[in-house]
Amino acid sequence: MRTSWSTLTPARGLLNAFRDWLFFKLCGFKDIVGTPLSEDLQTCRKVGPDTSAEHRIEERECERLARCLQSLGPIDLDDPDMWDLRLTESELRAAPPCWRREFRSLFRHNMRGQGHGKGLGLEAIGSRCSSG
Repeated sequence: MRTSWSTLTPARGLLNAFRDWLFFKLCGFKDIVGTPLSEDLQTCRKVGPDTSAEHRIEERECERLARCLQSLGPIDLDDPDMWDLRLTESELRAAPPCWRREFRSLFRHNMRGQGHGKGLGLEAIGSRCSSG
């Protein structure tokens, strides 16, 4: 039984976020966007009805990051174009031929948190490359 919940990347803390923000300010940056300077922006929100430690459901990390960047404008995480890496033709040519076919869906599935356990990771891409 799970007694505590941990994320892949725990919150770094408000003091660390402020330190990073201050560093960039002292370096001369005028506009700093996305620094999680509140407890709410530091952690993923609970979104499920069952928030016990054993069954807690939280928003995806990309949703938390979008909240941090909301001052830039609306970010539609369900829009596939938002996940397009906009690789140039030369970047695509540099990738192995099998990756060229799979590249966009690989990152879209990985970053959106879909496909966990469904063979959409790097190992699956490598096996697809070797199988033709």
